[in-house]
Amino acid sequence: MLVGKYKFPLYAFTLLLGLSISQIAYSQSVENGSMINQELRVTDGDSLSIKTIDLTKDLREQLVSLDSLITIAALNSPTMKAQDALIEAGTQQIKFARREWQNGVFGTSTQPLGNQNSFYNTNQEPEAIQSATVQTGFRLALNVNVPLFLLFGRTSRINVYKQELEVRRQTWEKIKMDVSRQVVYEYNNMLTSHRMMMIASASRGTSRLLLDMADKQFSQGDISIADFSSVSAIATRAETDYEISKKDFYTNYQQLEKLLGKRLDTLVR
Repeated sequence: MLVGKYKFPLYAFTLLLGLSISQIAYSQSVENGSMINQELRVTDGDSLSIKTIDLTKDLREQLVSLDSLITIAALNSPTMKAQDALIEAGTQQIKFARREWQNGVFGTSTQPLGNQNSFYNTNQEPEAIQSATVQTGFRLALNVNVPLFLLFGRTSRINVYKQELEVRRQTWEKIKMDVSRQVVYEYNNMLTSHRMMMIASASRGTSRLLLDMADKQFSQGDISIADFSSVSAIATRAETDYEISKKDFYTNYQQLEKLLGKRLDTLVR
């Protein structure tokens, strides 16, 4: 590179400009009202919409604690809700088994109405007449019919149901542990991708200013086409890195939201 009558290598040009430009790029992003926030804000209702989170600052300090996120994920997990239903079904199954003996107990009742008289003659005494009368009445009866299998197998059956319920409870604990581990994994991935995006954003701002200054230098004939191409390649790489890091952050952010079952911008401190 040529500056006046003196020659400087390209890396010296980049170093001299980078020290000042990086600070300028950072200040500009703050003065523009959180540039990254504006770039990541979308209007689609099904997409990411950030209202109360400042993406230019550390997300760990803005969101609720990790323990709170784990609790929220557990409460909203469809798998845990299904397991809760299985545990409740097991509890009711034990109650049903304890009352199953009542299935052999039933009552009957009859209530005849009116008077019924019957008359008949005996063969031995043609003149004799015998009669029977049925008067109105009400009868109640209680019948008990309990199979021996129900009596002797009841305890064993209840114990089987209790063991099945314990299995379901332990499965619930395992699911809760899996959900907790998944939240920790997605949460840390989201924080890391956010920091990477911040670094890529600062690098992109620096490379853009560097490219503008190199363009002016090239138009004035102070640097060669090879030097200008090198700076342009650096700027292109910075833009690519930023887009990749932004995509990674979007993905991790939304994956964590799906896992929690709630929007992260409603979980700020």
